Amino acid sequence: MILTVSTFRSKVLGGGAGELIAELVDLTGRDTVEERKAWTESFTRLAHAFDSPALSPMHLYFGNHGNLALEYRLPASSSWCDVVLLGRNERTPAAVILELKHWDTRNDNCLPNPGLIQRREGLWLHPAEQVKGYTEYCRRFHSVVQDAGARVDGCVVFTARPLNPAYCGSPNLELVQEFPCFSVAAADEAKEAMAFLNQRLVRPDADFASAFERGHYRQDRSFIRAIGATLQRSPHRRLELLDEQRTGLRIACAAVQQALAQHHQTVKKYVVIVEGPPGSGKSAVAAQLWAELAADQNLPVGDLAFVTTSQAQNHNLEHLFGAGQGAVKKASQFSPSTTHELGQLNRRFPGQFSDVAAWRKNLETLRVFKGAFDPRDDAYLVSIVDEAHALINPEHSDARGQFGFPVNFGPLGYHIIRGSVVSVFLLDEEQGFRERETTTREDLVKWAAELGAKVMPVVSLKDRQFRCGGSTEYVAWVDGLVQGIESTALNLLSDQWRMRPAAGDSLLVAETPADKIVEFPSARREFALELVDSLPELDAVLSDYHANGKTVRLVASYARKWKTENTALPPHGLPPAMQDFFFTWQRSGRTHTWSRIWNWKNAPDGYVSWVDPSPGVPMAANPLAEVGCPYTVRGFDFDYLGLLWLHDVLWRDGRWQVQPEKVFETGLNRHRQRTEQESDPNGPAHQALLKKLLQGYRILLTRAIKGVYIWCEDEETQERLRQCLGEQGGLRLKR
Repeated sequence: MILTVSTFRSKVLGGGAGELIAELVDLTGRDTVEERKAWTESFTRLAHAFDSPALSPMHLYFGNHGNLALEYRLPASSSWCDVVLLGRNERTPAAVILELKHWDTRNDNCLPNPGLIQRREGLWLHPAEQVKGYTEYCRRFHSVVQDAGARVDGCVVFTARPLNPAYCGSPNLELVQEFPCFSVAAADEAKEAMAFLNQRLVRPDADFASAFERGHYRQDRSFIRAIGATLQRSPHRRLELLDEQRTGLRIACAAVQQALAQHHQTVKKYVVIVEGPPGSGKSAVAAQLWAELAADQNLPVGDLAFVTTSQAQNHNLEHLFGAGQGAVKKASQFSPSTTHELGQLNRRFPGQFSDVAAWRKNLETLRVFKGAFDPRDDAYLVSIVDEAHALINPEHSDARGQFGFPVNFGPLGYHIIRGSVVSVFLLDEEQGFRERETTTREDLVKWAAELGAKVMPVVSLKDRQFRCGGSTEYVAWVDGLVQGIESTALNLLSDQWRMRPAAGDSLLVAETPADKIVEFPSARREFALELVDSLPELDAVLSDYHANGKTVRLVASYARKWKTENTALPPHGLPPAMQDFFFTWQRSGRTHTWSRIWNWKNAPDGYVSWVDPSPGVPMAANPLAEVGCPYTVRGFDFDYLGLLWLHDVLWRDGRWQVQPEKVFETGLNRHRQRTEQESDPNGPAHQALLKKLLQGYRILLTRAIKGVYIWCEDEETQERLRQCLGEQGGLRLKR
């Protein structure tokens, strides 16, 4: 919403605030009592500050035709800026982004970590860090800012209380020097804020204000090229490619380059599909492909997007590429509309867009209303989608619901092809384990045909293996295991990949008063898989590997409730019984316990703190402090994993069976609910849920580079695994 400052002041101070806030509710979809109260009080303070009599130049500017945007949504982003002031400085068009905080900050304190603040007994992002992200995004990626050579600045404006000095001191001193914090709670404090604005905005520019609102996302190619060059030099594990993966990379690059060479000819769009099993290097190929294209000086003009399909993947890829750099895009950002916009349309035209199956018709109607979509058709030169099997396709009824974008306007894969000249999809359909993860190769080919895109020959990484000791035989064994193949056949297959001890082969790597742990040399076989008899044993063997410089993690399926999901402070110190995983057993007349939490979602770096923890978070000190799930670990790898095989999937009567009451994955709610209507434990609903869960175990079993250690909660299931490994009563590590 863009309007003149004088209009803003007259609405807020002249009795029209309610109408203004109603428009903002309609625009943003945010309609809570707290939100309305914050808007009302913040805008009132801001309106008074904009008319400060002590600052006549600012008053003259604001009193005429200066413009501001309220709740401005950044192009091709899900982020909203509270207020953007628009005008000119002495030489160029200019914008100042204001982040309004109607906070009571009296008890807030600074932390030793930059970019954070201690607030309400939790860790919060420093508001100056927040506005820094908005400001730099506009500087680098806003088309009108680039075309006009506009200057963009940002600041924080507290509206409820005087400024708390904790926000301006060390270690955020440098941050707030560039993105200062002000208060307009009192007239004398407001002068500093107005002086800051006066230095940056001296006269109105209605044309720039109008163009700014219509601006779209555009990358700064030199900046993106620098990121690509940095990634190519990165020693990071996720970018390492073996010779076999390099073959896949070269084929993918050739396909993209061929598509770009033919661009602007008869065919205008191209689709490249890369398929491969777990560990075949899809994620590494995707990252290297993006880096190589970004660094290519001869690439045609256009934007490059690395597209993510989950929150965990997005957190980790932004960490790798650089958060806020505009290279990483959520798949949902390719949707032509927002849930808020759909809400507006539904209020105006009840029932018009309710039929999700008629998404093509809905899309045609939407285009009549909007004209152009955001992102526009062909907005991106190349979009690379890793984990593309997780894209939501609402043509399947299980992929209809609230997922952060309106499914009423069609599949995400369709819109990625629509919004890109060249779309690259890397997928393994067997890893789409949630109900909403429904995109297949056939879907992509169908949508490409609808949009007039040419599909290049499929790139297969089938015979390439980066994880799992480089063993394609191990992946075949895992596939046979989850399919329930006869144990004798799996036993024979395990001889081709499994690291086994021979006479005299042992290496002491740790010792306890009880006995020893042994590690077997890797020269005999490619990959280690061992069963352990206790959770302390699992901890001990993984801790030994960690002490010797190996990366280790604990993982499990969704067979435990996520009780700590919304905990603000680190939940690692909770009493054992309050943690997500809690086991007890009796030994030698004493009760023993083992407890862990699921991956801490609210850590400062989000899911990054589980995959690649920064100093200071619990996982950095102890990589076994949390348990990861298939969602968190998919697409990443570690040297050794400890897998908790729980009671959700058991081996009974010669087959795998599901225990629906032990399944707590919200992404499988519909599958679980269907089993409640079915009495037969081997009926189709139970089998469908079982298939999804086994896909999750397949993901967990194929994340390790060197080995997996499994603890089974169920003895009969453990015995099945032993038989598939050719163990009679067990080759067992003692503890």
